[in-house]
Formats: sequence, C-alpha cells, structure tokens
Amino acid sequence: PCIIKIKNFFDAEDYYIVLEFTFMKTVLYTVT
Repeated sequence: PCIIKIKNFFDAEDYYIVLEFTFMKTVLYTVT
C-alpha cells in the first residue's frame, strides 16, 4: 500500500533514483 501511494506521488524512475541515491549514501557512510 505504501509503495502504491509513493508511486502515485512520484514517477517510477524518480522513485528508483531516490532509492539508488539513498542506498549509495548508506554504503558510503558504512565504508567510511
């Protein structure tokens, strides 16, 4: 349900870009 609501607000591509950005950010903080 939450994912569906998010997709309604954002475009699918934008949503995945945000996911990738957040993931990379977390990885960088973890590695550092």
